[in-house]
Amino acid sequence: MKIFKLGLLIVLCAILLGLIFSSSLLDKEAKGDFIAYWAAARLLVTGGNPYDPASLCALERESHPISLSSGATPGQGLISWNPPWLLLVLSPFALLPFETAARLMLFCNLILIAGAALTTWRHCVGTLTLTGMVLSLLTGLLFVSSLLTLHIGQVSTLVLASLFLSLWLLQKRYDGLAGAVLLLTTIKPHLVYFVFLLLGVWAVSKRRWQFFGGFVLAGVFSGFIIFLIFPGWPANYLALVSGHSFSQYSTSTIGGLVYELGGGNWARFVGILLLPFVPRFLRLVDTHGWLLTINLALLISLPLSPYGFAFDQVVLVPAAVQLVAWVWLGKVKSPWSRFVVAGLIAVYGLALWLTILHGVAYHWFAWIPFALAWLYGMALNNLQTSFD
Repeated sequence: MKIFKLGLLIVLCAILLGLIFSSSLLDKEAKGDFIAYWAAARLLVTGGNPYDPASLCALERESHPISLSSGATPGQGLISWNPPWLLLVLSPFALLPFETAARLMLFCNLILIAGAALTTWRHCVGTLTLTGMVLSLLTGLLFVSSLLTLHIGQVSTLVLASLFLSLWLLQKRYDGLAGAVLLLTTIKPHLVYFVFLLLGVWAVSKRRWQFFGGFVLAGVFSGFIIFLIFPGWPANYLALVSGHSFSQYSTSTIGGLVYELGGGNWARFVGILLLPFVPRFLRLVDTHGWLLTINLALLISLPLSPYGFAFDQVVLVPAAVQLVAWVWLGKVKSPWSRFVVAGLIAVYGLALWLTILHGVAYHWFAWIPFALAWLYGMALNNLQTSFD
């Protein structure tokens, strides 16, 4: 039976790889965001200016013109607004032709999402059986943010992977390395602003100074490497970012929803209301561990962030998997366990339905973290055994 399961897994992986690298689906409207990342990294490694809109537009039109049919400013290409060390991470992709690089990115995103789901399940359950693999992978890969990330070639999975790898390194007391890895989450700081605050206060309280040292050294080293390749990056990057209005986008946050409904920009800063809750979250670290603390922190802080899209909610995959693991272990009291399962099915179903509706703006996805947070809180308040 074990040989059969192993053989089946190998066959399925081979079929998946074949679909990724040969399917014509990626030649149509997919890869819409990845073209911006690839083009910027390509310009960097070939001696160009990764922050020049005209150069980006020309390269994108040459490599994948259909990506510019939506999402791009008229007369310009799609632009990567992320901090420059993202381009260092993506530089190996930039050495490949765009079509090959896009398929490789899809494969890497699949691995990162699946890895986060499987690792979370193993941490919660203790083992990883075939049933556990199926449940965790279905929970992780069918999450609407995962599907959007895979479809458009987003890099939010790097935030997910670096955050949880950094936490694992902290628990192993590799503080300097943990800080260095955490630098990668700053490619999208709006997703981890509250988690950053928690980690910083915790590290100070525990006097884990190497954590800060690793973070700073990684930032300085990355900036220096990019400076050697493109000395003009600080001025060009700052000029690009400072001359752009990020409020023009439909974002999957309370601030984005309020703005789109005509309420102004004030709601983009409601995340500051989380400050008084920092001590309570730090107590959770001591009593229940980092996984639960970070999952809960992301569920609450993500919809209150000033910025963020539906695909950025992929960082909530571990929280959804942990919910399913609790139910599977029988830790959630009845009938609350049935409510949690029904709620998850409803959240997944409604989110997928909204996704397939053409023209549904991102701000209508702001409810997803709240819904998951409500289910998470319901399960947490009705656990009947100890948990990680």
